[in-house]
Amino acid sequence: MALTPIRITALRHSAFYSPLLYTIKSGLLQSQGLEPHYEPGTPSNPALEQVRNGTAHLSQLAVAASFAELEKGTKQPDIVHFAQINARDGFFLCRRGSGKGFDWRELENKE
Repeated sequence: MALTPIRITALRHSAFYSPLLYTIKSGLLQSQGLEPHYEPGTPSNPALEQVRNGTAHLSQLAVAASFAELEKGTKQPDIVHFAQINARDGFFLCRRGSGKGFDWRELENKE
């Protein structure tokens, strides 16, 4: 049986997108009859535009990718964010300095 091509993009090629990359490489999509083709977005070919112009079927994007559209006054962006990939997005607080324990109060009144 011939596999159906599916073109996948991402905002950027990043470890944050490991679930997507694993899905592409693991054979899961092939087992469902899909042949994945992956190309991350670039400044000259952004992921959002790849979805808009049809060169990508789907993309992994942060919802913030649509915020710029809303800030421009777009009432209804034409891109729909429809699934949460993970609940732990990989963003961490870090600091310079000693290895003493962390207390949330250290962040109070900080800019």
